[in-house]
Amino acid sequence: MAGKDYVIGDIKDIVNSYSVSTGVDMRIVDGTGETAHLSCVSKACSLCKTANNKTDGKCDMTHHYGCIQADRFGGKYVFFCHLGLTHWVTPLFNDGDLIGGVVAGPVMMSGHDDVTQEEYTHLGSIVDDPDTIHSSITYRQPKEVDALSQLLYFSVYNQ
Repeated sequence: MAGKDYVIGDIKDIVNSYSVSTGVDMRIVDGTGETAHLSCVSKACSLCKTANNKTDGKCDMTHHYGCIQADRFGGKYVFFCHLGLTHWVTPLFNDGDLIGGVVAGPVMMSGHDDVTQEEYTHLGSIVDDPDTIHSSITYRQPKEVDALSQLLYFSVYNQ
């Protein structure tokens, strides 16, 4: 999708405003998925940092993959991370090259009762108290996630 060119520093205001107004954590990631800027409005930021450290950067790799898919599928992409949490992303370009993206999340699209024992055990291997995920991460309905993904895309590409 080679889209509009951006320098990562140019969209920090969009990310910060979007995060505060929606209550969703945001990050700008570089071409490897590593966080270049973070806007935290929930307890999920510390959970994600712990998960990324305990999995040798698996979160960064997942964010990078999301950026590639967002480019591939027209500028936005909704995905689940390895913790089963929902994120959405819009890619960023410079001179027509994918240089990273804006990643929103995590949020949950399922309740605590929907988590299988296998998923719960997997979470327990990454975080000390898996119950904290359900108490600290915002629940959003799928239609809200779709709308928030669209809003992020419009925010980044219509400035």
